Amino acid sequence: MNGPCHCSDRMTLSVFTPTYNRAHLLPRLYRSLLKQEVPLVWIVVDDGSEDETPELVARWRQEHLIPIRYLRQENSGKMAAHNVGVRVCDTELFLCVDSDDCLVEGSLANALAVWKSCRDRTHICGMAGHRQMINPSGSLIPHKRFGSAGEVSLSDLLYGYRGETALFFRTDILREYPFPIYAGEKYIPEDYIYNRIGDRYGIVVLEEDIMYCRYEQDGYTRNWHSHLVENPRGSALCFHDRIWRHRRLTPRHIADTVRYLALERVRGIRACTAVRTTPYPLLSRILLPVAAGWLFMIKRCCRK
Repeated sequence: MNGPCHCSDRMTLSVFTPTYNRAHLLPRLYRSLLKQEVPLVWIVVDDGSEDETPELVARWRQEHLIPIRYLRQENSGKMAAHNVGVRVCDTELFLCVDSDDCLVEGSLANALAVWKSCRDRTHICGMAGHRQMINPSGSLIPHKRFGSAGEVSLSDLLYGYRGETALFFRTDILREYPFPIYAGEKYIPEDYIYNRIGDRYGIVVLEEDIMYCRYEQDGYTRNWHSHLVENPRGSALCFHDRIWRHRRLTPRHIADTVRYLALERVRGIRACTAVRTTPYPLLSRILLPVAAGWLFMIKRCCRK
């Protein structure tokens, strides 16, 4: 772990990047950081990489083009890295930018200009912008926009919007909501924490792209279903929270119930016990064969 970076008192934003064996991708993100027109701190938490990541970041630190804080941990997963990044962050805002992302030129200056006008609203936890997807050929993938800029409920945004988001959070609020870490597990869906924040805070929506993203073969999003099954305790916690939080009988509620029942099965929880912990036990009992089929298909795909 490196010592603290010497950051200007004017710093408002830290960009946090968790990384594991992504030395081939980090230069793209680094170049996009250099093109931003605002002072920032880059917090890199290395999740035990076995490639050239330490040497690469060390060279960038020696360039002194932007303040970089580099921390290294044993391989513990993105959520443990996130907790570390929040703990050491000493700026007002915290933005997670994954190693397969890069920032849109000038996007941070635009976002911070908006932040100056709303930072005094204590019921606001931060800002949300778009995370623009890019296909393998390099062209932009059309995606749904928020609809309008302004203040919205964070919980409603997370549940109602189906696109990818770039989320700026007040660091002091994130410190109140660390990701739970379970022995032998490295993942929990991020919206478990974000929904809890949304119980108390709203968020300001920005109608602009903040970052570009190419999903990698080894990334969390592309391998989302397998990560759920490999980390059943944290994942079941998230889906249990979802099905009680959004109890309207929608296709999404049913899908979340199926996942919850399947993950409890992975944990070794009896089906009758899992059913009793859902909002609609009769429906859950009917969905048990569906949950078993979903789990079978995920495990089959993981073996390929």
